[in-house]
Amino acid sequence: MDNEYISINMRYFGQAFIYLLAGTTLFLLRGVFEIPVTSESISLIWLFGFVTSMIFGVTNIMVPSYARRIPFNVNTIKIEISLLNIAIILLGVAMNVYQLKILFAPAVLALLLSMVIHTYNLMTVGFRPKRGPEEKGITTTYSR
Repeated sequence: MDNEYISINMRYFGQAFIYLLAGTTLFLLRGVFEIPVTSESISLIWLFGFVTSMIFGVTNIMVPSYARRIPFNVNTIKIEISLLNIAIILLGVAMNVYQLKILFAPAVLALLLSMVIHTYNLMTVGFRPKRGPEEKGITTTYSR
């Protein structure tokens, strides 16, 4: 796996902890200062922001490695990350601002599309070409 592929998937881990921190901060502000943030939106940030980002990041790195196949396309992973972030932000806003409930449908659509892209990548890993020895870090030189 090349450095670009690893770095794009490391964004998932970074954003996961940002969402964990954001959800925890909102939870604290809601409890201490009684800021009107719904518990559903905080749970959504934790579930889709932290948990889903971690799962997507881990599976994008681990599945092609274990299968010894060429990794997924970096552009589809960028689209997947963008759609997931758009969905989380829109859902969080739609659940807290009644006038913006219209954002709920496009947010769920973006979330589903992100999940479909990720699932497609995972389901097609077996059809990808195998990595050659030079991509596995195996060298054929021997010394005594």
